[in-house]
Amino acid sequence: MASARRFVIRAILRAYTDVMRITVLGARVFVAVVLVVAVSVFGEDSAQKSPNQRAWDDVRWLATALEAYGTDNDFLYGRADVLREGNVSDLDGQLQWYYANTYPKKPAPPHVDPWGRPYRFVISESRKLYALYSLGPAGKLDAKARAFLEKLKVDQIKEDDLKKPRTSQNIVYAAGLLRFAPPEILQD
Repeated sequence: MASARRFVIRAILRAYTDVMRITVLGARVFVAVVLVVAVSVFGEDSAQKSPNQRAWDDVRWLATALEAYGTDNDFLYGRADVLREGNVSDLDGQLQWYYANTYPKKPAPPHVDPWGRPYRFVISESRKLYALYSLGPAGKLDAKARAFLEKLKVDQIKEDDLKKPRTSQNIVYAAGLLRFAPPEILQD
């Protein structure tokens, strides 16, 4: 009777162990599947972002590199011998080290917006202000964005110009703040 009892207890323990192995393995597989699905559905995949959101992400990334440059250079955003206005690619020599150390890491700095146009920059005469911008889907600056950038070039930006971001088809980042953007970006 005792050997039969031991046999039954061992069989139950084996069955329990087998079930636990299957359950643990099943739980691990389930968790892995859930993680894969969650990342694919909720992940920050740039292919799922709107063109405006991708442009805003690029402008923020470029601004991070330019802000780091300014921090290391007495808050002057351009060298005396660098252009004051142009395509962001014109700043590559000045910002190369900062691009390599800006997160998230990118294989190359973004030079072209989602509409195939170059990202642009303006650095003020004093070199203490800058703006980075995308021309947006229409490929041209709105009148208010253009007027803002003209004032920035000659250091005529006033506090009122910086108070509240404005709706625009363009994405303009200046003085450390988003100045002009489409409604979907301003809502984020």
